[in-house]
Amino acid sequence: MGRFFEHAMIDYGECNRIVAHATVGRSRTWVSVAACKPNEGRWLRGFDDLVVGIFDVSKPFTMERDRGDGLERLRIKPGSVYAIPWGCPRFAAWNGTYRFPSVAVPRSWVRGFLTEGGVGSEDAIVEGSRLAAEDSVIAVLVRRLVDAHTNGRVIDDLDDLYCDQAMGLIVSALMRAGGRREFHAATGPHWRIRRAIDYVEARYQQPLTLDDMALAAGLSKYHFSRMFKSATGSSPHEWVLQHRLGKARELLMSTRRPVVDIARSTGFASASRFGELFRRHFGKTPREWRDAGF
Repeated sequence: MGRFFEHAMIDYGECNRIVAHATVGRSRTWVSVAACKPNEGRWLRGFDDLVVGIFDVSKPFTMERDRGDGLERLRIKPGSVYAIPWGCPRFAAWNGTYRFPSVAVPRSWVRGFLTEGGVGSEDAIVEGSRLAAEDSVIAVLVRRLVDAHTNGRVIDDLDDLYCDQAMGLIVSALMRAGGRREFHAATGPHWRIRRAIDYVEARYQQPLTLDDMALAAGLSKYHFSRMFKSATGSSPHEWVLQHRLGKARELLMSTRRPVVDIARSTGFASASRFGELFRRHFGKTPREWRDAGF
């Protein structure tokens, strides 16, 4: 991991304080919340990583920014996001006290993600990086990641998968903003659906919603449902149900665990509901299936 926000305290001096932070995911992403006080401005050295965050404010404020080509005065709206690419020194000043939830993604991980997607160039990430852009998808992803990890709500390593998927969605959004709209075409028409399926396969034991799956795919619920059915032949709800029932059937045959335990571990709210759905799909109750030795 390179120079991230914990080192920015040296640059900001008393203007900046890290409230909470954590290192998460296989991407080794650094998530943090910084509290910043009013300041007259100072030059900040560039980071080694891609830093993306939210202006977590209740009302608009003014910021001045200079990346070496002249001073720029910006009016920042609440909830706007910012993306600072690696190696980007900047002058910044603001006129209020604010919190900045942010993630710092290693440049090496970004490079690997782009190479895997068949794009190869990092230029579009730099071109797509903006200060005070309005992007609801990036804002939701950053806020969920920061809140979950800095407030100790992470349950296990399954959350690492979601973290890395979220990083991919953030990088993809910056690629689109940088004009590389062919990125998704280069990775195949069902790249987004594969992301959603990976998300479900990792979390089928937990409550899942259409919002969760659509967010993992980076699509609206409407477009996600249509694209998912086209790719798999099933609605998202049907696919999740079939996946859970398939996992339950495997446990019935390979273990002697109680049916109620299997129901709970495969994401069903109750043993009775599990039994009803299992019989509807397989023609037998879970106990009958196990006793028959299928």
